[in-house]
Order: sequence, then C-alpha cells, then structure tokens
Amino acid sequence: MTGEESLRMLYLEDTKADFELCLRTLEKGGLRVKVDHVVNEEQFRERLSSEVYDIVLADYRVPGWSGMAAFHLLRSRHLDTPFVLVTGSLGDELAADCIKQGMSDFVLKDRLTRLPIAVTQAIERKESADALRRTEAEFQSLVDRAPIGIYRSSVKEDRFLTVNPALVKMLGYASADEVMTLKLSRDVYVKTRERKEVLEEISGLDSYIGIELQWKRKDGQLMTVRISGRPIRNQEGEAVIQEVVAEDITKQKSLEQQLWQAQRMEAVGRLAGGVAHDFNNLLMVVNSCAELVLQHTSDDRIRKYAGQIVTAGAKATLVTRQLLTFGRRQVFESRVLDLNLLVRDFTKFLPPLIGEDVEMSLVTTDPAFVKIDAGQTEQVVMNLVVNARDAMPRGGKLALEIATVDLETIDGVLHPLVPAGRYVTLSVSDTGIGMDVETKGRIFEPFFTTKEAGKGTGLGLATAFGIIKQAGGFISVYSERGRGTTFRIYFPRVQEPSRPQALPAASAGEIPRGSETILLVEDEAGLRAITKEFLESIGYTVLESPNAAQAFTLSLKHAGHIHVILTDLVMPGVRGSEMAFRLKKSHPTAKIILMSGYSDRVIAVEELGPDALFLQKPFKLSTLAQKLRSVLDA
Repeated sequence: MTGEESLRMLYLEDTKADFELCLRTLEKGGLRVKVDHVVNEEQFRERLSSEVYDIVLADYRVPGWSGMAAFHLLRSRHLDTPFVLVTGSLGDELAADCIKQGMSDFVLKDRLTRLPIAVTQAIERKESADALRRTEAEFQSLVDRAPIGIYRSSVKEDRFLTVNPALVKMLGYASADEVMTLKLSRDVYVKTRERKEVLEEISGLDSYIGIELQWKRKDGQLMTVRISGRPIRNQEGEAVIQEVVAEDITKQKSLEQQLWQAQRMEAVGRLAGGVAHDFNNLLMVVNSCAELVLQHTSDDRIRKYAGQIVTAGAKATLVTRQLLTFGRRQVFESRVLDLNLLVRDFTKFLPPLIGEDVEMSLVTTDPAFVKIDAGQTEQVVMNLVVNARDAMPRGGKLALEIATVDLETIDGVLHPLVPAGRYVTLSVSDTGIGMDVETKGRIFEPFFTTKEAGKGTGLGLATAFGIIKQAGGFISVYSERGRGTTFRIYFPRVQEPSRPQALPAASAGEIPRGSETILLVEDEAGLRAITKEFLESIGYTVLESPNAAQAFTLSLKHAGHIHVILTDLVMPGVRGSEMAFRLKKSHPTAKIILMSGYSDRVIAVEELGPDALFLQKPFKLSTLAQKLRSVLDA
C-alpha cells in the first residue's frame, strides 16, 4: 500500500465517540483511510458482502454480538483481510487466544497511539504473506510444469514425499497418489541394493550432479535416469530427505550407443578394406600365375596343383570382396529398380535353401523404386535369410515384407538414427531363438559368429551392413531371446525411371588376342609384371609404368598410338581416373579401363565417366583379355 492511496477500512464500533477518536488517531499517524462504520452484526454482514476491504477493525463487545464473532465470520468466508481488535480492556489470556486464532493484533483504547503502528504492520504482514504466496505459487507452477522429474524422498522411509507430474509420467503411473505409495528400492530401482549404494556414495556431499541409475516403469520397462540433488539434514547432520531432479536419458543413451557402434564399425571397415586391398594385389599375382601355368603346360600333375590354386583363389576372392563391401570400398554398380520385382524373383530360388520346415511369406507394396546394386542387394537378402533359417533349427516362419514409409511414421525410439526422408523398407522376420543385447551389439562385426566352428565365416551380416550403407541406406534389428528377430532395411525411395535399366550380360568365350598398344599403370610391381607378361603373350604391345608421373612421360615419348590406358584406380599421388582423363588429351582415341579392388570412398559406376570401364580386382586374366577386346572393338 503506497502513501498516496487510502485504506479501505470496515470498522465495527457501537460507540460513536470511540469511533471518531480512533479515526483521528489514524489520520494523525499519517494514514489516509476511507471508512465504512457499522454498529451491529447485520450491518457488518451487509458491508462484508458488498465491499472489499484492506483491513477490519472491531470493538471486542457490541450489542448482541462481539468482535470475536466478527473475526470468525470474516474467516468463514475465506477472507484473509487483516483484523485488529480495538477494545477497552482485554486480559492477557484472552489477548493471547485472539492472536493464536489468527487476529493480526489488538489495541487497548487507552493506548490508541499504538493504533497506526498496529494497522500499518498488519497491512505490511498481509502484503508480505501475499507476496510469499505468489512466489510459492510461481515456484510450484515451475515444478509442476517442468519437463523433468522433481521429487522429495525420505531416506529412512524409502518413499516419495512429493512428486511433480513429469516424474509421474516418467514412471508410467496414472497419478501422484499412486507414486506416493511406492517403495523406491523395490518399485523404482531395478536393483534393490543400488539405492542403498547411491545413498552411501552421496552421504557426505552437500550436493551431487549427474548420477546415472537404472529405474523401471510401472509396466516393467527399464530406463536410464540421471539424477542431481541435495540432502536435507537434521540437527545431528544426518541426511533425512533428498531433494532431487531426475531426467530420463534412455533415448540419449541409445543414441550414444548407436553412434559408438557406428564409429566402431567405420573403423573396423577401414581396417578390413585396407587389409583386403593389400591381399587383393597378392591374390591377383597368385591367381594369375596359376592361370598362366594352366595355359602353358600339359602336365596333368602340374595342372592339378594349379587348378587347386585357382579354386582356392576364387574362394579367397569372395572373402576379400565381402570385406570390401563391409568397408564400403567397392565400386557400386547401382541402378533404379523396383525392389518388389527384385525380391519376388529372387525368393523363387529360396525354398530349397530354407527347407520344408520353414514357412516363407512375402508381402509387397505399390511400386517401390530404389537405386541399388541388384546383385549385392540379392546378397543382402540371401545373408539375412540364411541367418533366419539357422535361427530356426526346428522350423518356423520366415516373413519378408516390403513397404513404403515416410520418416514421420517410423518409430524414433526403435531406430532414431534414420534421418528424415522417404524410404522403401525391406523387413526380414523370423520366429527363431532371438538374440540377447550383447550379441545384438556385435552382429555386424566382421568374423563375429555364434555358429559352431566351421559353420560360418562371420561375414554375412557384416557384408549386408556394408552393402546397405554403400547404397545410402540404414539397417536396424529388433530381437529378444525366444521371440525371434526382425531386420529392417531402409533404402532411400527414388522416382520411377522413364525406361527400365537392364543389367549387363556377362562376357564369355575363349581368350581373344590383339596387336594394339596398351599403357599399363600399376603401382604393385608383381602384379604389373605378370599382367605385362600375359598381355604380351597374347599379342599386345605394353608400355608399363608404376605411377602417374612416369605414365605422362611415357605417353609423351611414345610416337605411335596408345589404344588403351589400363590403370589401377587407387594409386599414390594422382588417382588413376584423373591420370587417364588427362592422358586422353594427348591420345583422344584411347580407351580407358580402370582396375581396383579398393576405393577410398564409395564410387558409383557413372562417376568414372562415359569413356571408362571398370574391372574389379582380383579378376582372371582371361576376363581382362575379353574386356580389352570389348572396348577396342566397340
């Protein structure tokens, strides 16, 4: 109340002289008042019903009524207006009772000089109480509207004392009353002993921040929470109450785990790709030498041994290609295809593989166009189907389903790392034995397998992971012990092509010969030597170089035509593709064949340019001869 404002006062006093004396005393004390004077109960009730007052004064005794009755009437109407009793005499016991019941003050009529002070203090106390209530209401509103859980708990009684709505929702209960009946160690903590351990850990702290705990919801679902808070101690310094904020970080921990797994897979992929690259070059030399032996000898015994080398080399080639696929270090021959047609045609070959005791079903959708490598995608389906079959040793159900979805319809908790977009999903579900959390976290690692020794390489799912990532897709897995497994692949959806994109037919036939000039650029000396020997043996003139710099020099010194530039794609310094296209400026009619068993990034065939062909290492020398003739005769 400011000094410029008048106090609205209701004064119950039956003696006019006493009323006027009190009024003069208030004005003399510097208070401006606007008073409604009443003398009995009827008038008091009427005024109280029609007006709002800043303060009420009353004599203790009035005809047929009393100041004490007036006070009780005021409070019965839930009005907290300050009430000061003004009376001629009042015993100590009665005075104490008045204050105890909630009156603001009492003033004796023979000591009226105290009246302005009593009124002022009563108003100030009321204003302070109002401000405190507003602050408490604002604070309670802040707690009630907070998006994280806030609570008080009793240390000894092992229960909640107060909880906010966010905590109730976090724990999955319908009301705060229901939560208040819970025993924390039994109904909230996953491990009963963990609460005791945490209390012991924080017993000597004034506050604590960021303690991560495992809690459980009403439905039994586990969650990870991060708590911060402080203890409230008794006079002996013992913590009796904990004031805590609790944040559900289950989704955040899941994201962190998936990010860690993705980084780990990327690191393993780089390692696998690097190893496969080096092994590919060595394998090319071994396979090529064995192939040349078969071409140049008629000795059955030698041919037998060379044939075994070729067979083993072919198997090793499959392993290195799986490693390169996992590490996403292959050239990707992608085309726009309808995934429905691809999977439908491929599943026709699966029944003999999965056996008669596995019931297979396929659900397709409207045209679902994706840009993928058809052969590698079939390999993904094959790997997932084989794993599903192995998970159902006694038979079961295998379900493949293709669907088109938008990100908004995807469960963000199930697979939160899928970015916004339109996808075609391929789900492969089985009713097999399922997996535990530890196994699920390692299934995409190369060479990790749960099968018996000799029954799996551990590259199936690692290869699938690499193929899917190389296609710009994502893969998630949901599995529980005894409840089967579902793999779900997300391929980015694309527009239907204007005309079908056919896959190229494989070349076949005997080794063709030639007489043209080939510039061979290969940094691996052993591979370069064996390739040069083979090409010269079938009639070609070969200019060889270990790197781009020497290749440029050779091309300038060579007076005749260079018909084919045969180069490794990945070399120290200048990339093979860049070198080849620069050489074409001085030899514009030259054809380009790029060889590689490894790329430092994902490369689509169309990135190599319209004049370039690609040859995946390790390849047969006969395949190289056929590729040469196909480009030279085109």
